Amino acid sequence: MLLLTAALAVAPAGVRASTGSEYFSDPFLASWGPVRPIGELATGSLGVVERTWWRRPLLLAWFRFNELPFPAEAADAFSYHELGAIIDPRKSVAAWREAAKTAAPDLEPAGKPGADADLPGTTWGWFENCPADSWEQARRTLLARSEVWGAGSTALRNWIVAQHQVFARCRLGPEYFRKDVPTEGRVRWGRTPPEMPLPDLSLPEPPPGAPRLLLKDRDYQRASALFYEGHYADAERAFRAIARDARSPWRGWGQYLALRAHFRQLEVIPGAMIAENRVSQLRRDVDAALADARRRGAGEEVARLQALRSLVGVRLEPATRFRELGAALSRPQTDATTFRQAVIDYAYLHRQLPPAEPLGEWLTGLIEARDPTSRSCGGRSVSSDISDPTPAEIRCRRAQLSQKAFTRYQKSPGKRAWLFTAAAFAELGDPHREALLQALVDVPDGHPGSTTFLLHRLRLSGRNDGRHLAEVLLARPEVVADYSARNRVRQYRMLSAASLEEFWSDAVRERGGGIDRDTLLKGPPVVAETSRVWDADGTWILDYELPDSALLATATQAAWPETLRRQVAGMLWARAVLRGDTQSARNILGLPELQGTLSSEDAARLASIGDDAVFLMEGRLTLWNRALAPVVGGDWCRLRPPAVVERQEEGWGDRDDPAYRFGEAAMRLLPGDALERWRAERHVLDALPPRPNLLMQNTLDFVARFPSDPRAPRLLRQTVHATRLDHCGDAAAGALSKKAFNLLQRHYRQTEEARRTRHWFKPGY
Repeated sequence: MLLLTAALAVAPAGVRASTGSEYFSDPFLASWGPVRPIGELATGSLGVVERTWWRRPLLLAWFRFNELPFPAEAADAFSYHELGAIIDPRKSVAAWREAAKTAAPDLEPAGKPGADADLPGTTWGWFENCPADSWEQARRTLLARSEVWGAGSTALRNWIVAQHQVFARCRLGPEYFRKDVPTEGRVRWGRTPPEMPLPDLSLPEPPPGAPRLLLKDRDYQRASALFYEGHYADAERAFRAIARDARSPWRGWGQYLALRAHFRQLEVIPGAMIAENRVSQLRRDVDAALADARRRGAGEEVARLQALRSLVGVRLEPATRFRELGAALSRPQTDATTFRQAVIDYAYLHRQLPPAEPLGEWLTGLIEARDPTSRSCGGRSVSSDISDPTPAEIRCRRAQLSQKAFTRYQKSPGKRAWLFTAAAFAELGDPHREALLQALVDVPDGHPGSTTFLLHRLRLSGRNDGRHLAEVLLARPEVVADYSARNRVRQYRMLSAASLEEFWSDAVRERGGGIDRDTLLKGPPVVAETSRVWDADGTWILDYELPDSALLATATQAAWPETLRRQVAGMLWARAVLRGDTQSARNILGLPELQGTLSSEDAARLASIGDDAVFLMEGRLTLWNRALAPVVGGDWCRLRPPAVVERQEEGWGDRDDPAYRFGEAAMRLLPGDALERWRAERHVLDALPPRPNLLMQNTLDFVARFPSDPRAPRLLRQTVHATRLDHCGDAAAGALSKKAFNLLQRHYRQTEEARRTRHWFKPGY
């Protein structure tokens, strides 16, 4: 049966959950959407709003920031819940086939039916010709007719044969039944080419003396067959006849489906939209049908026609519909159905069309981190293509957006969505910072966005105010319930940390359950002990900003999970042997925190070595184990910090784009004597060669001194392969690989390692 419901309008073809996020995946921050349920944000506090949220939750923030009322029952429009609940038509097809086979197993068609049809053209390469509801409705009708006519009756078998013939058209679609659908450049996947003859798909005539219900069903089946073939004008006439037939059980669907056929004609068939301004006529027809359905009190029909009206606008007149929706969503809303569809359609169209009103400009500003109304910044023209801006251009655009948003807020103080944009992109050195801070102070505690505004006060305030505000935020229920919000507070507070103890309190962040990127639904929670780790800010400071004395205190005194303190202890050990600091390395061997990172057998063997040179040589051999690394941020190549050209004031950073300029955190966290030790240690670490060169040369030195050591063949093979598929080592590493290869083949030819090693390698791929 043909049933094209409002679901198609709710999730337009090709829709994806939009993201303006600059960061694709962040286990510490809910950068795609809120952690707390949308219903809580719609009625209570917004909590901490991220500017990187996807469009729909940002639309909720627009309404709550600006205190615009909307129907509470339509709050689900602000999530992407339907993307995780789309019905797979294959399940519905299978259910229909099972019901039909049970009723008449001998009538099952040879070909397997399907819901999708190929469709070349400007919009799709395929489309869902027969949606899941079509198969479900057919199954329900089959069961109902079986009760009326009786199982195995002639009428029921005739109905089933006809319905099989109707569904046989689903996989074929307009391309096989019309000559005016373009076919050039088509790639077909195992389907019958249009030029090949098709089997007879005609619907059988009802048997003599057939019940009237079967005759009316056959009219509907024929109209549906015309629709699935792509003969939309004929289908429209057939459905209009059904709408006029007072005895048809499908009368309530006739007018709607006639309009759907008209809509599909305009959307699919080339040139159909040109004749006589037919889109405007279709909209008038839908409006007239909607008014009539409302007058008759036909609630289900009203809902279908409302969804169709929305779909016509989105698909056929997107620019007009976009302007209408932008104006509507800037006003208070009362009707839940209309509002829900408006939010969904607006988010979909905003991804495709340039903004032309305040709401669209607000969203685009957050997503693209620039003012969409400006064509220049700092005296230089701004291209709409911002795929690869320079750091200076990014800073200019963010500052410009913040200042312009604040000006818009000052002109309309009730529109605090603009205050959010101004605060989210502001930096400490901005000329409007003081006025912005005062505006943030003026936000009442009862405002839905007060927690978000308080967070940005923390980021933009000085140390004393900021640390007090952090305590206030961490006590708020909406922050207590949101790991991402807690991490944001700690992240911003750590920017003002002035001691190791303050660094320890905020460096470890909570790794949340995560957000599904298609549905914005929370994933399963992570085990508590493994969910507390460092983010990019913490790893940067540990890797580059602390001397060994501070790292030793961290490993032994910080109230961190044991796994993290062990990792810091391993980092201490690696740095000591790399610097050639024998005494420090021997002392670190005795740390309980090193147990589990360095095996007890290796630790005992190393402790028994009296010769300092041999001790360091053996110590460096342990660094082939990647668990023993001089950094905690992952694999290491060189130990010198990466160059930083631009600081991000909000504190976000990663290993290639850190949040801090080198030495900035050290200046804040370390007293004078520790600062000098840090500089001296960094001088040694920064001068070390790349990891492969260093470990390869150490291995060659070890084998030269202890050629009979039973580990020699294994270590040489490891050295040979260290440069394979490796971009870390420099040009000299290739020569080291060759030298290790020659040693292995010359002195250890009979070993398994030598037999398995046939080549040496230069660095690279």
